[in-house]
Amino acid sequence: MKPGVEMTEAAEKQNKNRGKMSTEVSPHRKQMGEKMIHEQKLEAIGRMAVGTARSLIKPVLKPALINTLNLISRLLPVRSPVPIFAYHSLDESGSFLSFSPEIFRRQMEFLHSRGYRVYTVSEYTKLLYEGGEMAIPAVVLTFDDGFANFLTEAAPVLRKYGYRATVYIPTDFIGRQSDFTSLVDLPILSGNEIRKLAEEGFEIGSHSRSHPNLTRLTPDQARNEIVRSKVVLEDLTGKEVRTFCYPRGDYNREIIELVKEAGYQAAVSLRPGNRNSIADTHILHRIVIGPRDSIEYFRLALGPLFNLYYRLFKI
Repeated sequence: MKPGVEMTEAAEKQNKNRGKMSTEVSPHRKQMGEKMIHEQKLEAIGRMAVGTARSLIKPVLKPALINTLNLISRLLPVRSPVPIFAYHSLDESGSFLSFSPEIFRRQMEFLHSRGYRVYTVSEYTKLLYEGGEMAIPAVVLTFDDGFANFLTEAAPVLRKYGYRATVYIPTDFIGRQSDFTSLVDLPILSGNEIRKLAEEGFEIGSHSRSHPNLTRLTPDQARNEIVRSKVVLEDLTGKEVRTFCYPRGDYNREIIELVKEAGYQAAVSLRPGNRNSIADTHILHRIVIGPRDSIEYFRLALGPLFNLYYRLFKI
């Protein structure tokens, strides 16, 4: 056989041997791989166990922690915050957007018995801008989506105590059903009802036109939602619309700038917390009140330790 042919055959044999070696796994490497898979399974099982434990323990620990923090709050010599509460629908359906009218009545009764002042969002942010003296204790009440049951369930209670609130309206749904959410199917305030509330001193704010996720729209589409809703409400009420509520709590830097450009003095978000500063005027923290929130939770939200509670439980 010629030398060149012998070299070629040798090279091919060597390549085959290399290929065979590359497919073979050493016992040590195989053991390491099995150990890694085993560890990953244990980690997954551990995460599931922690999640299950939390779901079981939270219902027991939360009430105890709330009561403990409420007791400590009463002993602390610190200035109380001015929380902004966010409600949606007052009804007994138990949906994520709903809250019991009876418990709402008890909350307002509690505020009145403790001498709380209630601000609208524009009143509150005016004091932030001007550095004015804020009444203590005080809260801000907001109602998102403009459900018609505000007129029957919330307004009479608020009138009883001389309170006012800010109601955020998605203008494309005025006088229609709440087709923007699958959580409830409820009527939205009519134009005439909104006008009368504004005449009474309730603040009417914008919740966009169609209640979209503004961050997923083009800049022109988002601008239209933000600007046109303001124009519609101002034409309807004859009053300046000063504050905005981000639909679903979604916003980014670009959306904040569009809200400012449209002339809104403030905007509320769904960032949890009960303290705000002048730096927060267009992303104001709020505390959402939901169907499972007790009167003790409400009291905690009025005090200085709510933010600590939130960090502990990552609610």
